Amino acid sequence: MAIASSMRELTQDIASSHEDRMKTVGQIKEETERLSRDTRNLIKSLQSSRSETGRQLGEDLSCNRAARISAVKKMRSDVQGIMTDLQASRIKESAQLRKEFAQGVDDRRASVHATLGDTRQTVSALQSQRQESGAKLRQELAESRADRESAAGTLIQAARYLVRDLDKSRQDMGKKLREYLARSSADRESKVKEMHDEFRRFRAEVRSDMDQARIAWQELIGGTRLSTMAPPPESTKRKAKGIPRIEEETPALEAKLILAIWEHPEGITLAEVAKNLDVAPIVLGRVSRTLLDKAKIRKEGKLYFPMTGE
Repeated sequence: MAIASSMRELTQDIASSHEDRMKTVGQIKEETERLSRDTRNLIKSLQSSRSETGRQLGEDLSCNRAARISAVKKMRSDVQGIMTDLQASRIKESAQLRKEFAQGVDDRRASVHATLGDTRQTVSALQSQRQESGAKLRQELAESRADRESAAGTLIQAARYLVRDLDKSRQDMGKKLREYLARSSADRESKVKEMHDEFRRFRAEVRSDMDQARIAWQELIGGTRLSTMAPPPESTKRKAKGIPRIEEETPALEAKLILAIWEHPEGITLAEVAKNLDVAPIVLGRVSRTLLDKAKIRKEGKLYFPMTGE
């Protein structure tokens, strides 16, 4: 019953909406026809207005033609008068310019003659001054030649002394440098030997620690096997699945990492150690942080070095 009533209401709504749409369509048609009529009327009025405007413009142009012709003739006569005045003024100004130019040429000629006379006097004075300066300079050069020769001899003697002192200083420095290198070589050999002894001692300690860790690990494995006789609860199984095997091998990885770093006293990166040991770098990262905290190794940049001072 509810479905039937809903269907009736839906049918009534559809019928009423259809009537509304038809009514709206009729209104739109009426509005469209009205707009079309208004548009046609507007076009007709524009056409009539354009015709009237064209006729009015034609009448205005016919009336103003005589006035335009008269204005053009007047402008032409005015231009001819201006051109005549300009030509007369140009002739007058040209005559004045020629007169002024002729007078200016005479003035410039007189000025050039005066400047030329002054220049000759200046050149003559410069020549006499140059001759006097040359004679004085030659006299001073002749007087100072002996002084220059004496100064040159003094400089040569001082240079010889300086070269001799430098040669002696170089020999002394070479002797001291050879002695220092000999002492440094002996010190380096002693330090290298000490490092080798330290490395062998540390390797023996690491091997001993590895043996002890292996024994402890075996004991731990044995105890774990005995404890697995009883089935563990589900919560313990879930936790055991999440424990990585890497934590069980931490003592062995620490020993391997320390040995790898001791084999490269010049320094080695963690990626190279991981590649040599076939271990993931992230695992060695945790182990290296543990060893750094324990002061077993030291780090400079990306390189790891053994702690020789232990």
